[in-house]
Amino acid sequence: MENQTTTSCFSVFPNPATNNIRIASPVRISKAHIVNTEGQIVKTMIVNDYNLEMNAKNLISGLYILQIYVSSELFIQRIIILN
Repeated sequence: MENQTTTSCFSVFPNPATNNIRIASPVRISKAHIVNTEGQIVKTMIVNDYNLEMNAKNLISGLYILQIYVSSELFIQRIIILN
């Protein structure tokens, strides 16, 4: 079972975002999801890097949850999209 943690060890910017969301991490990110308030995954990126850029241009304005996966851990960050 994955550990879920709300964390500030990742830099997520800009927040609020319009076109792109950037994630900078001290550890390798394996994948990231953007999840809407209904729990639906609206965007997924599979990576193996310390930095990640996700396109948010086609998302509807609102509150989302960014799920960042590192090894067997899940980190959660709230993000706001303004489009």
